[in-house]
Amino acid sequence: KGVGEGTVASAAGFRCIGRAPQGACAVAVQKGRALLRIGAFLLVFAPLGLAASLAAPLGASFGAQAGGFDQAFVEARARALAQAPYVAPDERLPPSIDALGYDSWRRVAHARARSIPLGRSGFHLQTYHRGWIFRPAVQIHLVRDGEVRPLAFAPDLFDYGGAPPADVTADLGFAGLRLLYPLNRRDKLDEAISFLGASYFRFLGRGQAYGLSARGLALAAGEPGAREEFPIFRAFWIEESDEPGAPAVIHALLDSPSVAGAYRFALHTGARSFVDVAAVLYPRKRLDGLGLAPLTSMFMTGAHDRRIVDPFRMSVHDSDTLLLNARDGAWIARALRNPARAQISELAGMRAFGLLQRARAFEAFQDLEAHYHLRPSYWVTPRGDWGAGAVRLLELPAPDETGDNVVAFWAPAAPAGPDAPLRFSYSIETLDGGERLHDLARVRIAHMTIARSLHGATHRLIVDFAGGDLSYFSADAQGVLAQASAPGARIAAARVRPHPRIGGLRAIVDVEMEEAAARADVSILLRGPDGRALSETFLFPLAREPAEVTAATPAR
Repeated sequence: KGVGEGTVASAAGFRCIGRAPQGACAVAVQKGRALLRIGAFLLVFAPLGLAASLAAPLGASFGAQAGGFDQAFVEARARALAQAPYVAPDERLPPSIDALGYDSWRRVAHARARSIPLGRSGFHLQTYHRGWIFRPAVQIHLVRDGEVRPLAFAPDLFDYGGAPPADVTADLGFAGLRLLYPLNRRDKLDEAISFLGASYFRFLGRGQAYGLSARGLALAAGEPGAREEFPIFRAFWIEESDEPGAPAVIHALLDSPSVAGAYRFALHTGARSFVDVAAVLYPRKRLDGLGLAPLTSMFMTGAHDRRIVDPFRMSVHDSDTLLLNARDGAWIARALRNPARAQISELAGMRAFGLLQRARAFEAFQDLEAHYHLRPSYWVTPRGDWGAGAVRLLELPAPDETGDNVVAFWAPAAPAGPDAPLRFSYSIETLDGGERLHDLARVRIAHMTIARSLHGATHRLIVDFAGGDLSYFSADAQGVLAQASAPGARIAAARVRPHPRIGGLRAIVDVEMEEAAARADVSILLRGPDGRALSETFLFPLAREPAEVTAATPAR
């Protein structure tokens, strides 16, 4: 991941050894290449354990076919893959590549002069070299007018900083791919989307810098007693188009010990880029702990959670809020936390969700290298009826910013099985500080402290709301109610004050944890004098952890 200025970190078997361009995770792995974990597990941009290479030699191309290419072509290969026993992949590399560390591997880059235009669409294809933790070989194919052409690996596609090593042969294959596009300036190609490691992918809108990631699938994430399984994209098919401005269409074949699948991604670039995703899964066995449309991010410290204190940055996170749109029309803003122990939350009755980076002022981060204030938000909108289920949020302890510790996804109520394929589709949209998802007032910033005038176990939440219709009440809040509740705790006080500096209102809520409660989810909603909702509902998980609070600061 992109780490901030001066960061050096080591913990639990991994250490940060370098800085990646635009936020790739810098993790040193031992020779065994086992999946690294902190506590329950560790999510990184390129997971190690099951993110593996092709079991079949590259000569046995997934692109071999008779007739025209379409999505059914990839689905047929996924179905055949699921009907065969899973074969553990071969991760062997030539000795010269096997010896590369992080810094050496990232210097082996696709030569910009060898970028491959995808017709006249404006997109250009580049590939990633195998090496470091990216050991699996993935196949890449180009598709034009229904005809498939495998992209052959060649050392001269890459810049090695000199002559290619002698043991790098033509069957080495690729680790992943990225597409370039004139995203920010018409005369300059910028990275628009990247597929690298397991089923991870990331994409950008205009003026954004990489932060959180999306994944094709999550399996057993946070399941008690289960080890998370990381499916991999084994092969890609990229469509070429001669239509300027056409979306980039990428097909992918997913595989893991439990499931195979076919995916279609359509990337639409712009100020708010979005990806339409259509997928079909063919389970090899019953899939417990299935996670659809998973998003992965990092929260170390921020205004509302200072369990970890950074020497000079007030905030360090890729995302700070899980936003949810309920089927009854309510909007819920769940604050992300860096808990002392792994924490799982489920929210049922939702129809859309996303991980947001709402803090947008540089002053909140003070980081000239990581650019946290430019990290995108991702908003997931399911297509069609996904049935019963809930949005599941998993938060893990993070001692620093080098690993992802937050994952959110849709967890179906019923497990999928090998008796029938599972089809689903959704879109993921990038958002920035100007998000316009609803017309209610939204949470501007939240702080958690201790009420100085009350008992030491009383927590005080100070939440500033702005937007919507709050400017009407920002000079006179009479009649506006802070509706607060907290199962497992008692609301000692809840009041509202005008906040003319932001054209909004400040809610101050004091909460007393019940003696037997280990956690209480505090919700705060502003209601107008007529009873109508003025704001989204702020949701904050309060745990009995003295180390999570800062020094007392009276609200004024």
